[in-house]
This record gives sequence, structure tokens and C-alpha cells, in this order.
Amino acid sequence: MTPLRFDVLTLFPGAFTGPLDVSMIRRARESGLVEIALHDIREHATDRHRSVDDYPFGGGQGMVMRVDVLDAALGHVRTLAEPPGHVVYLTPQGEPLTDRVVRQLAHHPRLILVCGRYEGVDERFIEQRVDREISIGDYVLTGGELPAMVLIDAVSRHVPGVLGDEASPADESFADGLLEHPQYTRPAEYHGWKVPEVLLGGDHASIERWRQEQRVERTRARRPDRLPPQESAGQDRHKVGINGVRVRSLNYPADVPALAQLWRAAGYEPGPLDEPRRLAALLDHAPGLAVVAEQAGQVIAAAVAGFDGLQADLYRVAVDPANRRRGIGSALVSTIEDRARQIGCQRIAAAPVTAEMMFLGSLGWREWRGLAYVRDL
Repeated sequence: MTPLRFDVLTLFPGAFTGPLDVSMIRRARESGLVEIALHDIREHATDRHRSVDDYPFGGGQGMVMRVDVLDAALGHVRTLAEPPGHVVYLTPQGEPLTDRVVRQLAHHPRLILVCGRYEGVDERFIEQRVDREISIGDYVLTGGELPAMVLIDAVSRHVPGVLGDEASPADESFADGLLEHPQYTRPAEYHGWKVPEVLLGGDHASIERWRQEQRVERTRARRPDRLPPQESAGQDRHKVGINGVRVRSLNYPADVPALAQLWRAAGYEPGPLDEPRRLAALLDHAPGLAVVAEQAGQVIAAAVAGFDGLQADLYRVAVDPANRRRGIGSALVSTIEDRARQIGCQRIAAAPVTAEMMFLGSLGWREWRGLAYVRDL
């Protein structure tokens, strides 16, 4: 397996000694799953003082990192490995580093991280060489080194094999929008503080229901902005009557094997959705419009849709044969409808008309010229 490579351009390579040499990152590097190379920007300065910054044109406080020195450093680093790399500049002005962004970055085989200092870097370098600007929060640090370490740690967790439990990234906070449930370990009682009884009984279905309830309640209390529309209102109409079934967003790449199995069971011909990177691109473009239903930790149904800015397209719906006629497929479609409305979608369509899609008529969809089902939202 080709390792995920991080190249870090910085004025202070020594700042990375320690954080990247312990725990999970150290093991990932030793096992060849992650590769990290540090590069001193100052080595590419051309004057005898090894200057990397200068006063800003137009006046003002502070110094600005020079475009020529940065470009020389980047050009050299790009020749050291293939592919040329996806260039990320760490800056408070960038987009927030969310779980969704982390998962997107994990798709790249090589990331080149540029750590700014002083008042920032020459804008021409950003315009001509940077692919993405990332911020770890609405505050200012002395440089981009700490944000780069945060990004490396977060992205590395999504490299297959880095975590001992491959399902861990899917179960953690923010993986499907909700915060993680409370965790407990031995002893079962300490100073009179007891572990919830449900966790001690061995009933996995009850444990899963309890954990999902805790995730919703914890998210409602601490981060209500992250609740799906139906749960922020205190109810989930799509789960009514579906005992022990949890509807959630599809997690990539953890759900890919189960998804492929469902598509085969439903008789779908291989297509773009069977290519992991094509599926990842669809999820990046239309987050939230791919959902699964799981029971006792197992994915038993899935539905995937896309959005072009006006109309959503429902590409596939599949339910495990042993779990059909329980209303699960309808619940998934209704969830997608709700989420599509939330992002301003005006119509949702499914084409071509297939046996798997016939149930859409019972959900208020109408057949259009025998070629598709459509529903105005």
C-alpha cells in the first residue's frame, strides 16, 4: 500500500519534533502507512542573510513572507515525490477544518502543508500555488506549525490500518453530524458512581439504541447546530415503527463494503457509484444525501442521491432482502427528501424506472413519461 505522504514547508522544522514521534502517528510512520517530510523554507533564500520575509507594499505592521522564496521551496519539494501534491496553506482566513474537510483531504495521496509566519504570505503565492486554505479555528496563532500538526493527526486517522479498529472513525463525534455517546470502563462502580445498567446486560440492540439516544441528547445540549432537522425538533418520524433501526448519514470509507454488498443484492449493474473515489466525490459535492439504515451495528439498507443546485437525483435504494417490507426504504427516501428541502432543492427524481424504485409511488412520487419518478419539493 502506498503511504499517505505529508510534506511540510516551515521555518521551524524543530517544532514538529515530539508531537509526530509518539503514539498513533509514530506507529503509522514506522509501519509505512504515513510518511512525513519536513522542509526548511529558509534553505531557499538567496541573499546572505537568508531573508524569507520583507516589509509589506503600501505600509503597515509586520512582515510578509516572500513569494519568490516560497515558490522556490514548493518547486523543490514537488520534485521529491509523485504526485505533485495538493497544496494546503494553514491560515485563520481559511475554511474551517471540519470532519467533512478531513475526509476530503484523506483522499489525496500527497498533501503539501505550507506553514505561514509573521503577517502571512504574499497573496500571489496563494493565488498561483495554493489549492486550499484551512483554518483550525477563529483565533490567531504565531504560525502554521500547530495547525499543520492538527491536520496531520486528523487526516492520518482515516488512512486504512492506522487505527486498530477500522470502524473507529465512523463511530466518533461528527462522523454523521452527532457527538459521540458517553464511554465507560471498569470498575462498574466507583465511589458510588455507577455505569448505566444497559451497558452491563449484553443486549447489543438495547445498547445501540441507548447510545444513539445519548448521541442525540448530547448533541442537542452541546451542539444543537449539528442536529438533523427532524432530531432538532425533538422527533424522528422516519424511525417510527422500525424497531432498533438507526438512520444516519453514510460514512466513507467505512460503509463502502456493506454498500457494495447491498447493491449486488438489489441487482444493480456496476456503475460510477461502485468506484470508491467516484462515490467520495459525490459525497463531497452533496453531503447528507447519502444515508444508511443500520441495526445492531450492521448496515441493512442504503440510499444515495446527488444534487446539481436545482434538482436532486436519487441514484440507488437498496434494502437487505431479510429486512424488506419494514418501511426502511421509505424511511431512507423520506430522510433524503427532508435534507434536500433543507439545502434548497426544488425537485427530486429517480431514473430509470426500475423494480427497486416502484415503491416511490406510494410516497407521493409521480411517474414521468414512463422514464422516471419525480417529486416536487
